[in-house]
Amino acid sequence: MMETKSLYHSDSSIREKIDNLLKENAKLEASLGKDSTKKEVGKVKVLQERLFQQIKKLDKTFYEVIITESER
Repeated sequence: MMETKSLYHSDSSIREKIDNLLKENAKLEASLGKDSTKKEVGKVKVLQERLFQQIKKLDKTFYEVIITESER
């Protein structure tokens, strides 16, 4: 079986785009705290899903490494 190579590791433009999306995700995570409401958590989850879908479009192999099967 041939392993598919991630564009993240071979294309600097793709890597930069994905890194920026991951930074946005980190900001979203940091905006949540133990006092966050369910509505706030839900809104962040929707925004995160959009970010991860963008990552998937850029590099499906990388997406499958960072997102677990149960999260897809």
